[in-house]
Amino acid sequence: MTLNLGRNPFAEESLHLAAMGQGNAGMSRTAAAVGPNLAMGGPLAQSSVNAQEYSNDVKRQQNIQQNVSTAIPQTQAQALAELKTAESASSQAEYEAQAGLLEKISLMMYANDAGNATFQLGIPEVAQQVKQHVAEQKLMAYGINPQVPYTSNNFAA
Repeated sequence: MTLNLGRNPFAEESLHLAAMGQGNAGMSRTAAAVGPNLAMGGPLAQSSVNAQEYSNDVKRQQNIQQNVSTAIPQTQAQALAELKTAESASSQAEYEAQAGLLEKISLMMYANDAGNATFQLGIPEVAQQVKQHVAEQKLMAYGINPQVPYTSNNFAA
């Protein structure tokens, strides 16, 4: 391995030379040659280029990627919360509808004497009387007196 000493950054050369002086040269890196990696191609590897803009772009991209990776679980959690809220509202609406139905049924049962009035409609005399009352109510709705004998304000001349 050729070290090309004297043409590299001081810190890299001095670290390698110190390791060699202590007999630990085998502990030096062997995967890459001593010196800057000019084959990398990016502005960060070139000491003659101001790489601040490139570095800022890299950081912006990393920021965007991190924001997206954290936004996805947050959005999923928000969607689940909205789904649970809608489900709860739907359940509450069903409960209120059922409670209203049960209240109406209980009012009808109370007005119907717990079903006895409906049962009595099976008795012909009671059914006939109910029909008579219904007919009287219809006549009264049309402004006609349902009582017999009829009374009238129209007198024969």
